[in-house]
Amino acid sequence: MVSQKRKLLILLHGYGSDGKDLEPIGSYIKKNIPSLDFICPNGLEICAVNPSGYQWFHLSQERNYVFSKDVQNAVDKLYHGFIIEQIELRGIKIEDVILCGFSQGGMLALAIGLTLPDKPLLVVSLSGLLLDKIDIVGKNQPNLLLLHGEDDSVLPIENYYKAINNLRQSDIKHTSKSFNNLAHSINIEELDYLIDYLADLLQED
Repeated sequence: MVSQKRKLLILLHGYGSDGKDLEPIGSYIKKNIPSLDFICPNGLEICAVNPSGYQWFHLSQERNYVFSKDVQNAVDKLYHGFIIEQIELRGIKIEDVILCGFSQGGMLALAIGLTLPDKPLLVVSLSGLLLDKIDIVGKNQPNLLLLHGEDDSVLPIENYYKAINNLRQSDIKHTSKSFNNLAHSINIEELDYLIDYLADLLQED
């Protein structure tokens, strides 16, 4: 039986999107794991190329995916300005938080989980990547789950394998899985895998 202790799933959307885009994902997960609350915030800035959407941090035209000052600012703002606020509001701890991001949201989720001393229960990257020149802090890392589509043309599958290799070189434990016939999106097969992983994790909690 899954633990009834309340957990919070924070879903971080992709570049140029908004929080509403991931609400159906959160609802589907909660339907299967009722004890898991979820929230889908909007990005920190208006998207530079899509003013109707948001971004978490600036992306260069060259798409150099590096842990820059902009990323550091996004980590600080989201963690101290939103995550901590939600934790205090709900009377929970950072260890009760599951941080899950898609694409740019996945990059930020990994950046928060790996660079801050206080670790969430789980960090999930969906079709994301591990930013270059990231300074990993702490030996006791959160549970890490990397999921990626093999037909992704936006952030190709090579980014997934690169992240896995970098985590292994840093001796960081993680779980990873790629999915056939999945482009830069989220499908039911991937979601069901995530739900099974969450159910097992929360049962152990």
